Amino acid sequence: MRSLCRTLTLAVPLAVLLTASSAHASSTTIPLNSVQKVVLDSAHGQVFVSGQRDDPSQTSLFVMNTDGTLKQSIPGETLTAGLALDGTTLYVGRCRAGDSPTEGFIDAIDTVTLTRIESIPVVLTPNSDAGPCNLAVAGGRIWYTPGDQWQDLAAVDIAAPHAQHAYSVGPSITDEQFATSPTDPNLLIVADANSSGTNVYKYDVSAATPVLSKSLSMFNEGQVRGMGITADGSTFIAAASDAVWRYDVATLTKQGSYSTNGARADGLALSPDGGYVAVVVGDGVRFYHTDTGTLIGTRSLSPQSSAFGQMAFSDDGMRLYTPAWTYFRTAPITFRLLSNPILPTPALTVKTSAATVGYGGHVKLTVHLGGSHTNHSVHIYRTVYGGSRTLLKTVTVGSGGNYTFTSPALARRTTFQAEYDGDATSGFASSTNVTIRVRALITIAPGGFYAVSGGYHLYHYHAGCWTGTAPCPVLLGRIRPARAGATMTFVMQHHTASGWVTSVKGTATTNSQGYAKAIFHYTGSAFIGLGLRAHVTWGGDAGNLGGQSRWTYLRITS
Repeated sequence: MRSLCRTLTLAVPLAVLLTASSAHASSTTIPLNSVQKVVLDSAHGQVFVSGQRDDPSQTSLFVMNTDGTLKQSIPGETLTAGLALDGTTLYVGRCRAGDSPTEGFIDAIDTVTLTRIESIPVVLTPNSDAGPCNLAVAGGRIWYTPGDQWQDLAAVDIAAPHAQHAYSVGPSITDEQFATSPTDPNLLIVADANSSGTNVYKYDVSAATPVLSKSLSMFNEGQVRGMGITADGSTFIAAASDAVWRYDVATLTKQGSYSTNGARADGLALSPDGGYVAVVVGDGVRFYHTDTGTLIGTRSLSPQSSAFGQMAFSDDGMRLYTPAWTYFRTAPITFRLLSNPILPTPALTVKTSAATVGYGGHVKLTVHLGGSHTNHSVHIYRTVYGGSRTLLKTVTVGSGGNYTFTSPALARRTTFQAEYDGDATSGFASSTNVTIRVRALITIAPGGFYAVSGGYHLYHYHAGCWTGTAPCPVLLGRIRPARAGATMTFVMQHHTASGWVTSVKGTATTNSQGYAKAIFHYTGSAFIGLGLRAHVTWGGDAGNLGGQSRWTYLRITS
């Protein structure tokens, strides 16, 4: 049979041979590549978002509805950065919008008409980048960052003619960030944003010249990225490198911390009533009780991540507005609304009847929502390998919290996840992912035979088969679901007195329809009457498990 081992040749797939064979938390995208600030305007039921565009000549100030949908953009507000809300006026920092590096603007937007009512020129530090251009309103002035490093305090009067001020009070600061008090209009806390450690300074800005009343070194706590003062004005909270820290506002003495398990905190938001703190940690948001530091729960933003940790609570604290990006500094930003973040998270699971099915198979999925609820609706999402996450269906769990259903036919590896929006007593919940592996369907079909007898496909002997001047047996392998460029292995065996023996094997590559072709070139009349069989195998990939076809049987006749 040595000659048989040399006579199977494998051809690349030929298209001509195959022509006959063939609720949940809402989110809205906005065309920003990064977000600088998110500010809630509860009086008018809207949220302002500033940031940067790929095209800096386009407006980058957007107004969102409190349900998370886009209300409008504000024309002409290019290169927007810091935001500060003062009554019915929103101040917008546009430090890079001037004609020279030392000229910038703070625009005033009427929050009722959503139009610009004034543009205030501001002076920036020469030979320096514009920095974060953060804003704060305190003591009748708008405080801003005039440069990116080692800057003194700068401000402009709210009242016309908007006199400019630069103060050499206290140390210079790199990339200022501000916190103001809901109860003390003359309190301003200033801190570094980008350094190996952070210094914090407390100012009384009631007089013409600010007075530095307290200072705090947070070098041991690391870099601070996000800070605020609680609604009662008593507690200063700062998100730092390995925890979130609480300080008494009056003395700046440490009161405690909220554990992040050693992970970096990249931004925070305080609920309007001061009862809760939201902190960005990794690819999720953690929620804590302000007074006790007790962790309420965590909401994942995966597969996205928070855009520079910017976020804001709704007026009632029952929603969190969290811009997120899929790729760092890549538009569009997704404006996400996380519902009921401060309520307890109920148990939610998805179980499956099988971990692996064949191509086109089904599994039974059982959803369980723990606890007693007034809302019994659960959203089921699926992600098919290579595709995006989509809502499959919304189900209503029974009195025991269960619902069982049969999946659609599965073609590739598929992941299922359940989400629950919560109700008056419970918060949002998401189950862990349940992944079903799908084994590809591998088939083989003989071609060119003239009849079938006893399970064997019969082929007339042609002496010219070996030289290619006469037809030979054709074997067509197929993978479903179809994929192009997959390597299929054809195996030919012949029958002997001791059983089936592999004669030859070889590989061919599938075309876009999932077909690969092998041609069996034989030589000599010794093949007449010999029992032959063939099958095809494929090793699988990330989307499907591999497998092998059934055997197909062949015989050469005279």
